[in-house]
Amino acid sequence: MVSRSVRLTAASGDSILFSTEKCGAFLFESIRSTGTPAVTIFTTQSPGMHGAYREEALLEPREMTLSVYVSGDPGLYGDACRQSMDKNLLRLNRLVGQVQKDLTITYRTTYGTYVTYGTVSAKVEQGARKVLRGRHYTPVTLTIFCARPLWYALEWSTADLRYNSRGIKFPFRLSTSFGIGGYRRTILNSSAAALPLQIDIIGPAAMPTISNNTTGAAMTLSRPLLAGERLFIDTDLDNISVIYPDIYRNRMSAVGYLTDDSDFIQLAPGSNTLVFESGDDLQNATVVLRWRQAFTGV
Repeated sequence: MVSRSVRLTAASGDSILFSTEKCGAFLFESIRSTGTPAVTIFTTQSPGMHGAYREEALLEPREMTLSVYVSGDPGLYGDACRQSMDKNLLRLNRLVGQVQKDLTITYRTTYGTYVTYGTVSAKVEQGARKVLRGRHYTPVTLTIFCARPLWYALEWSTADLRYNSRGIKFPFRLSTSFGIGGYRRTILNSSAAALPLQIDIIGPAAMPTISNNTTGAAMTLSRPLLAGERLFIDTDLDNISVIYPDIYRNRMSAVGYLTDDSDFIQLAPGSNTLVFESGDDLQNATVVLRWRQAFTGV
């Protein structure tokens, strides 16, 4: 049977796994507020109107409570276990005290593994030490504030949008045929929220356009990419970036490679039809898309 666990990982790489394995030094007890967070609904009302118009609904930040026990290293008992427990408490406080960036919270259930990001926002509560069969335990309660309330799938999904003027070959048979001017792919966003994309464009490309026909959003390059040149685009609204790595592997901002009317396309909930058009039938460019499914609660 798969046990539940929570792993906290700091930006420095420090990591602690809290599990239900009784022989470990960091024991998982419970985590609360992992479900769908509170929702704020925005409305407008006209004079004399009964009720109101529903304009928008937004998920509020999430605040979780993680309850754990910290003990000494496995195989230690008595005073040696007590000393090891104090060392592990120091290690935990050092990890959660790294507040410059969010912790990565990896939560494993009996069904799947999910990731979110947050900071320990309240005083770390350490309860009275307990001794059981020579082993020392300290109960600890962590309050974690997640400004972005979504849970993300552990693995990234990847899809290619490859343009080829000599025709398009699929490893499977489709009922629909496509012309040589572009490539399209249907991507299912099974979450309840829009998902950002990471887009890797590899030249040569004249002035290609990537469109989400489902939402009507489109992104167009304003200048060509030479053979082997690359452009990395992140459409995450909290981390929007367009990066061009030069021949010396220096990463430079390249927002100017997109036209002024370009949209930072995302995947709407449900089925999305993405289309890539090259702008030149004689050039062969490749576009690689990466995204992670997200969940409002687990």
